[in-house]
Amino acid sequence: MKYRRVTALTAFLTFSVMLISSIVLYIAPQGRIAYWANWTLGELDKEQWGAIHMNTGIVFLLALLFHIYINWRAIKTYLKTRDKHFKFFTKEFNVALLITIACVLGTYIKIPPFSSILTFNEILKDAAAQTYGEPPYGHAEQSTLQAYCKKMDLDLTEVIEKLTAAGYTIADSKLQIKEIAKQNNVSPQQLLLPLVPEKILTQANSTDLLPIPDELSGVGRLTLTDLHEQYNLDTVKVINDLKAQGIRADATSKIKELAEQQNINGHDLFDMIREINNKGL
Repeated sequence: MKYRRVTALTAFLTFSVMLISSIVLYIAPQGRIAYWANWTLGELDKEQWGAIHMNTGIVFLLALLFHIYINWRAIKTYLKTRDKHFKFFTKEFNVALLITIACVLGTYIKIPPFSSILTFNEILKDAAAQTYGEPPYGHAEQSTLQAYCKKMDLDLTEVIEKLTAAGYTIADSKLQIKEIAKQNNVSPQQLLLPLVPEKILTQANSTDLLPIPDELSGVGRLTLTDLHEQYNLDTVKVINDLKAQGIRADATSKIKELAEQQNINGHDLFDMIREINNKGL
């Protein structure tokens, strides 16, 4: 058996799998949405794709290190001048180094085309959020049904009655929502759909928007305009109050970007916006 061939083929195959998994993870919804809606591609969920990407990455790295080891003599020739003198910073090495530095710095300071790749990724994530919907709060699927009802201010007995009437079996309300959903062969999102219509109907029949909630999943991608359109947010009041606290914002400001500019946590900023909005109500 020829180790050079095994090493090269292993590196090639694991790189191919990594390429595929990288594309899948690039287009996949945010974790909270993927787990809430049981998102899958090719019968694999996001966590499984992530595990495949990580493990093949490790094997690829080991194969690459071994490839460098067995080809070290050839690699050293790349670091030599025409007169056979060793020179670390050859023209070829400098070009490769500049490409790498450009990629790192371009990503850090967010300039095209590197920023464009990140922006397109955000567009895909936002589209997935619109398609699959947001959970009521982060990792709601990991809450027990009891804890979910308590957090959402719902009557547990009524919730169980509604879910049972919808054809679902609730063996134990102390089980996590994702476990109950798995027992019924549905996603956590589908399991709790019978609880949604009444809330939507109440909102649709009201002339007022729902008040901004205490916690909102995916706050980073929302702008103040989004919050104004979806909830009872007074953007003028919020912008003026934030300005008084030294935070300059406008209606198109995304919470994540605004938080990064102010060097604060996005959820903390959201709490500030909610408190300002609810002041005097």
